[in-house]
Amino acid sequence: MKMLCGGRGPAAIAVLVAVAIVVAMIVLGVVDGPAAGPSSVTAAGSTAPARAPATAPSCGVKPTIVLVHGAWADASSWSGEIDRLQRDGYVVRAIANPLRGLTSDAAEVADFLTTLSGPIVLDPDTLYDRVPYPGAPAGDTALSLKEQVFLQAFASDLPLWASQSPAAMSAFTTPSSAAAWQTVPSWYVIGTADTIITPEAQRVMAHRTHARILLVPGGSHLTLISHPEAVTNQILAAAQAACSSR
Repeated sequence: MKMLCGGRGPAAIAVLVAVAIVVAMIVLGVVDGPAAGPSSVTAAGSTAPARAPATAPSCGVKPTIVLVHGAWADASSWSGEIDRLQRDGYVVRAIANPLRGLTSDAAEVADFLTTLSGPIVLDPDTLYDRVPYPGAPAGDTALSLKEQVFLQAFASDLPLWASQSPAAMSAFTTPSSAAAWQTVPSWYVIGTADTIITPEAQRVMAHRTHARILLVPGGSHLTLISHPEAVTNQILAAAQAACSSR
C-alpha cells in the first residue's frame, strides 16, 4: 500500500492507478519535494516516534482525505478508516475506482479532485477468471481472482472472494507516463502476510521511493480492511505532515 505527497492532475496520479492492486496515498498541493534521506520502517503497534498518535494534533486547515481502492475491492473497503478519520475531524471521501485502465482511471480521479478545495490527501489498490464487460476495447477483458487464489494469497484474513470488484486487464498493462514518487514524499504500508506482492518486493519499491514504511504483522494484501487502525495511523501521519508544512 503506497502513499505519496505531490501535485494534482492525471500525470501525478497515473503512477498510483498503474498497479491497481496497490493502494496509494498522496498529499496534494501541501508538501514540496521528495522525502529526504533513506526510508524509515515502523512496525504497527510499536512505540516508535514514526507511528501516528491516536488523535491528530490541532491543524488550522485539515486536508480533505480522498480514498481510492485498488483491484478486487470497492469503496466500502475503507469503512474502518473512514469512521476513525471522521471522528478525528477530517472530511473523507471514498470514490469508486472504475478499474478500466490507467489513463481513464487516473483522469476520473483527477476530475473528482478538481471539485474539491484546499489541501488533499489521496489514498489511491495467472490468478484470475476472464469475463467480458460492456464497452471493452478490443481484446480487453475483466479479471476476477479465482477463489483459491483470493482466499489463500490475496486476502487470507478476509472471506471476501464473492464480493470482489473485477478489474480490466488493461488496468495492469497500460504503461505509466509519470512516476510521482520521484518528486513527492511517500508513505507505505506493508502487510507481512501479503503473498500477492511479497513484503520483500514491496520493501524494495518502498525503499526506492524513500518512503516512511509501516509494517503490519499478519496483514494480507487487503490490510486496509483487516487492519484499519494501522492503515489509518499511516494516513494520519501523511495528513499531519500536510498540517505541519503549512
